[in-house]
Amino acid sequence: MNPDGLRRKAPLILLLTLTVVAVGFSARLLAHVSLGGTPPGLTEEYFSGGRMGTVFDTTSRCLELPSPAVAANPKLNRQFNDGELLFLADFVTDPKAPYGGL
Repeated sequence: MNPDGLRRKAPLILLLTLTVVAVGFSARLLAHVSLGGTPPGLTEEYFSGGRMGTVFDTTSRCLELPSPAVAANPKLNRQFNDGELLFLADFVTDPKAPYGGL
């Protein structure tokens, strides 16, 4: 490609590069933003754990959330949090292992 053609395409290349970077950055920022809880108008078959046992969340932390029934019961909530601590614990004793937990 000749230098003139490259100069004409440079702004487009820069714009595309910045767009890709911005989209990737915003996706990381939104990874922990809740999108509003239970979607409205869902019928019963969408609640696999029942209305109090199903969590609707699309964030990167969705598997860390207790269901509404667990969150409403102090004893169950404490047990859930204890289980979370066990799940996050290191189970591999080799310090060189790339992953230490589950």
